[in-house]
Amino acid sequence: MMAGLLCLGITLILGIAEKLTTLFAVILMIFFTLSILPPSDNPLLEYHLVYILALAAVYLGGGYSCLGLEDRWKGSGLMKRFLILE
Repeated sequence: MMAGLLCLGITLILGIAEKLTTLFAVILMIFFTLSILPPSDNPLLEYHLVYILALAAVYLGGGYSCLGLEDRWKGSGLMKRFLILE
């Protein structure tokens, strides 16, 4: 689990494979939310759900293109071979 969080964090910071990274991060946060049912703190403002909304906002708002390595990543041969890594 910790290795998965580390990999997701690194790819989110670098801005590479943003579709796949955002998808896996949202799935991981959903699993974290489901693992602590019923919530021990505020059920309406559960922090994993806030992380899901923040990930969606960054992805849909184009936040990865501002500071990340998106331009270099899109020009790489690996990304051209495997379009799911876009």
